[in-house]
Amino acid sequence: MEAKEPPVASLSEDALEKIQAIRELGASLTNGPKPEIGTQPPGTFVFIMMTVALVFVSYVILGFGSYQEIRRNWSHYRCDPSISPFAAFYGHDLKETLNFCVGQVVAEHSDTVLNPLYWAIGGIQSTVDGAFGVVRSIDSSVRGLLKGFTDFVINFVNSFRLLGTRVRMAFIRMKDIFARIYGIFVAFTYASISAITFGYNLTCNPLVVFIAGIAGADVCCFAPETRIAMDAGMHQPICNCRIGQRLADGGTITSVFRFAGATVPMVSLHQEGGGDIVVSGNHALMDGSGRWIAARDWPGSVQTASLPEIWCLSTTTNRIHVVTAANPKRQMVFTDYEESNEPEVAAEAQVAAEKALGQIPGPPVTDYSLGLDPRLCVRLSNGALTQLKDVTLGSRLQNGATVVGIVREICEDIRQTPGGWLVSAAQLMRADGQWNRAGRFLSVADTKPQELCHLFLDKNEPFLVIGCSLTKGEIWWVRDYQEWQGAETQNPYDRALGLWP
Repeated sequence: MEAKEPPVASLSEDALEKIQAIRELGASLTNGPKPEIGTQPPGTFVFIMMTVALVFVSYVILGFGSYQEIRRNWSHYRCDPSISPFAAFYGHDLKETLNFCVGQVVAEHSDTVLNPLYWAIGGIQSTVDGAFGVVRSIDSSVRGLLKGFTDFVINFVNSFRLLGTRVRMAFIRMKDIFARIYGIFVAFTYASISAITFGYNLTCNPLVVFIAGIAGADVCCFAPETRIAMDAGMHQPICNCRIGQRLADGGTITSVFRFAGATVPMVSLHQEGGGDIVVSGNHALMDGSGRWIAARDWPGSVQTASLPEIWCLSTTTNRIHVVTAANPKRQMVFTDYEESNEPEVAAEAQVAAEKALGQIPGPPVTDYSLGLDPRLCVRLSNGALTQLKDVTLGSRLQNGATVVGIVREICEDIRQTPGGWLVSAAQLMRADGQWNRAGRFLSVADTKPQELCHLFLDKNEPFLVIGCSLTKGEIWWVRDYQEWQGAETQNPYDRALGLWP
């Protein structure tokens, strides 16, 4: 677009007439009568002033004509750069005039500047639109691929889930079949055990002794009236012995055991000078050569009937000196119930018990005495709560087990439950889903050695003890005194005595 030339101001006829009159006046002044000779011409200053006045009057006349012309045609002259700044002089708003003129200039000349820019932006936009279209196409493809893969995985997982459900149903059916077979087996087993127990109660014979050996029975005890050699040359029935009494060999009684002996094979050992010693057949005694043998292997042992109740002791020397009333000076030396207090033997027995219970053995506890606070309670099968110190042989607990042994034992390393109950450090208790000895997780009790209680159960099952006076609701699962009924825990003691290699 070509630039327009600025408009040229044109004079009206009135202005032209006024200019013509001024010119004629000037001519008359110039061509008028000559001054008289001798008259002095006007000075230079007067001439200059007249010229200035003439120019000024001419400018005013011309400006007045231009002023009228610009006012009448303001829309035509208002964007003239020599007129726009004086818009207020012509009676118009300066700001409005300048805004209008600037807009006109931008409108007339912006196309040459902005059109290339618009073209470039349009090109960029088309390129971006194309790229966005490609990305959107790729996105759609990826979404389709992911959806197909997801559908495949879901179908695959559902198929395996269905297969797993079918397999699980098959295992459930198999479990039901095996449960029935197990129930039949248990029924026959208990029927067999009942028959064996009945036959054994009727008579004591080698067959019953063999069955007891297979079952792992390891009760080493004496008849209640067996005479025990005490210090100062005294002797008394084992059933009258108490913890803390001193024995003939200088040892001290640390535990007293009382068992139901109806199923324990017993033998009678006849003594020179009269009298018999009645003891369990598996109890170890020292023969004439200083070797340990089982009582049933002692020369002259005679099998005898079992007894309703039998007793045993633990001592600081692991020895029990037995005499007869007819010949109190002749002593037979038996092991006590524990048989050995050697740290290595106790550690091996602890490890064997924990392994047999399916636990990872922890560090052994030095004091392998076992006991529970006599004030702790157990719940009997009739629902009654009974303190441990009041439990009797033959009591039936809520878990169906029968009490076949009661223990009173002095414990030196004692721990305390959060509720204030006392237990021996070696006691196996259920904590955090596993069997652990109290000395590994309970705090030490601030007390002297205490006489604690414990139980033997016929099924060697764990049982619940309940805090029934100090703290409401505190209960613990504990193992019975034997911990594990099997050869694994007895073997370390037998090896220590040399009963087998």
